[in-house]
Amino acid sequence: MHRETHVRLAAALAIAFLTLAGPASALGGDPLADSIARLQARIAAGGAVDEGTKQVRDSAAPRLADAERALAAGQRWVALSRLALVWGDLEAVEYADALPKELQGQVSTLEKEWARLGPEIARDGARAGIADLAPLPAAARAFAEAALAQVPVYYEASLIYGRNTAPEYGLFYLGEALAQRELARTIAALPARPAGVGALTPRDLTFEIARAENELFTAYRPPLSIDSHATFIRISALLKEARELAEQGARFGALQRLLDARMRISRLTHPGRTLSADEATRRGRAVAAKLDASEVDSSLERLFLETALFSATDPETVAAGGGEVAAAIFEDILPRFPELLGPAPPGPPERKAEAIVTLVRWPYT
Repeated sequence: MHRETHVRLAAALAIAFLTLAGPASALGGDPLADSIARLQARIAAGGAVDEGTKQVRDSAAPRLADAERALAAGQRWVALSRLALVWGDLEAVEYADALPKELQGQVSTLEKEWARLGPEIARDGARAGIADLAPLPAAARAFAEAALAQVPVYYEASLIYGRNTAPEYGLFYLGEALAQRELARTIAALPARPAGVGALTPRDLTFEIARAENELFTAYRPPLSIDSHATFIRISALLKEARELAEQGARFGALQRLLDARMRISRLTHPGRTLSADEATRRGRAVAAKLDASEVDSSLERLFLETALFSATDPETVAAGGGEVAAAIFEDILPRFPELLGPAPPGPPERKAEAIVTLVRWPYT
């Protein structure tokens, strides 16, 4: 899909989903709590599923448990971030498993489903001019923008991937496209930014994304590049997504992905740095007091503050290195917000390319 088509479709979908979703009260409850409970109930029900579905459910269960505990502690942005991590795969396998087993391995099934769903996605994308993402808090908007951008990418890639590997894999990624659409609808049903709270206005982050990429490349040296190879891949994927979101004008999503990547870079380059629960709580109170006094939407900062506190105080998360996450956020992420929300720095001098390297990679990996 050409970039221009991708951008127009993602932007139009954003408008459509908000129109379709309606206010949170229309759903009869808290969309966040309802979604966590629904997915947990599906996993708990078990049933006859194939090995792939079982693996997806087994890996998602701890994240959903995190989301449930965070929500109970009032850390709603942590809960949303954990939910967003598992939503796509869980809904994708559910979509694929709903098709008759004997049809899942046929290319014709994938082609028919792809053709059937194309007009539906295009129809949603044609409903423009009614609403936008502006009413959402910045943190919610960031996750909605990221989800919306993935819809056309997964949709277009699913057919090609399924034809060149196995049809069931294409169906899975077609399910991912549908899942990200539904995730965006659910986020759109969350409460709007409170009245009287000013909107956040992120700026262009192209320079900062490039700088983070350069830092990642500099750190990619043995033995770190060998011992933490999977982490480098994940950070690279986040920065790639941040760049694509920035190019589409989805600046909230770009900012969240950039900061997530920076947190991981900080952990890579400061091994062993950690914060205790008491110290994280003490520092968290000071940051929260500052955010409480702000007249501008601070939900993105609260997302990372909540993540730091949850990581450092939740027993199960602490055991998985949560103190290191808290240290990275308090030392390197929260202090960056004034810089990233302030005036853009001058760009570096333009350099002529000495060589052009094209990498072929799967979306979001």
